Amino acid sequence: MIEVATAVIELATVIVPCINIARRTITKKNQGITELTDVREFWEKRRSNFICEGMIIEINGTVSKYAPMITGDPIMKRRNHLEYRKELQKSTDKYKKDENNINTTLSFSSGNTIWKLYEHDGLVFMGIYQSIVRNSIPLFVEKEYYDNQLLAVFNRFNQTSFCEARIKAKVLPMPKPFSDQAALKLNRFICPDLALYVGEKGTSIKLLGETRFLDGDIWVGIEKQGEQFLLSRFLNLADESELRSEVEELRTDIEMNYPDSATVTQFDQVNRYFGPGIACEDRIVNIWDKL
Repeated sequence: MIEVATAVIELATVIVPCINIARRTITKKNQGITELTDVREFWEKRRSNFICEGMIIEINGTVSKYAPMITGDPIMKRRNHLEYRKELQKSTDKYKKDENNINTTLSFSSGNTIWKLYEHDGLVFMGIYQSIVRNSIPLFVEKEYYDNQLLAVFNRFNQTSFCEARIKAKVLPMPKPFSDQAALKLNRFICPDLALYVGEKGTSIKLLGETRFLDGDIWVGIEKQGEQFLLSRFLNLADESELRSEVEELRTDIEMNYPDSATVTQFDQVNRYFGPGIACEDRIVNIWDKL
């Protein structure tokens, strides 16, 4: 096990000092609403403490039914991922030969893994993205708003889970981790920071069309004869056919290399592509210890 992986994820939410930004950004305030161009500008403003709790912001981005597993500043995620890659080069030969282990640890340390959880306390956990999952903002939408305003539009765009959107949302702290019995349970993977909330008066999501491209990772945790394994795939999440293909490849990989294994947890806790899972928290903890 490479212990640096835990540190990588724990540090993902650290707010770095304000830095000089080469490109120009335009921030407008209109009737108490702060208009931002994209996810990148959100984090630029967050680093300088411009973004604060209680603000209403309007922003463009890719909205998804899938939420980012690792939240926080994308620059810190990338910096920690690079440190992790350096540590990986120092690993034992045995570890280097384990392709599935390498793929999975890189997936998680990069901050590009997604998940979908059941709604909790009347909120649906979603995400706002820019080009890659690491560049994300956690989004929480009231269940009533999600059902009445978003589901039908998502379905209109060829049953996609990713849409380009204009979001008007309130900035509030991240809630406690969303999970059901077979979901991820370790707080170190849920870095506390600010999130966006939609549902109350003055907030909204306008879905504009299908997303063509979004880099990210799907994953599954399994158990065979008391030992746990993590497997993942890197893909264009916005391509529904590629997503289905990679899910099938993961199933084939499990059947060929881990016969008679059982699913412990997986990226999609709603559709559960890899079966219902073993609802046992100690097994889930063992899964994450593999990192």
